[in-house]
Amino acid sequence: MTVLAETPDQQGAYPRLSPEQIALLAGYGEQRPVAVGDVLFRAGDPCDEFFVIVSGKVAVVDGYGRAERVLSVHGPGRFLGELNLLTGQTGFVTAVVCELGEVLAIPVERLRAVVAQDCDLGDLILRAYLSRRTMLIGIGAGFRIIGSRFSPDTCASWASRRRRRRW
Repeated sequence: MTVLAETPDQQGAYPRLSPEQIALLAGYGEQRPVAVGDVLFRAGDPCDEFFVIVSGKVAVVDGYGRAERVLSVHGPGRFLGELNLLTGQTGFVTAVVCELGEVLAIPVERLRAVVAQDCDLGDLILRAYLSRRTMLIGIGAGFRIIGSRFSPDTCASWASRRRRRRW
């Protein structure tokens, strides 16, 4: 992957966490070294970890390994993921390390515990994820179910995608 510039914060979708917020989150997760090309999560896989970039950069891509399109690039202090992390659905996008560094990985169950303790942090994450979802819908990223709306199989597939866990 070539050197990519960090995506500007659009509509509050890509906020940078404060050092205090990162320190709080660090007590709930583990720091991991990452190398260029490492995949942190893939489209279609369950979302079960929240990632904060400590150093380096990570690209969020649609169509990883096919007709790849970079949607956003994030550097230190930013967090990854989108609404599917909170709802228990599979991911719509793939996160690929594009610059050597380190991430903080927090299991989603522990993330729930920390945001129950710090409502401001929880609100920040939720607002960012809602903005990201709106942006993804706007560009047509994510899963596509192909079939007639009158087909019972298509409708069953759509219903299974919409099942959610509560935050």
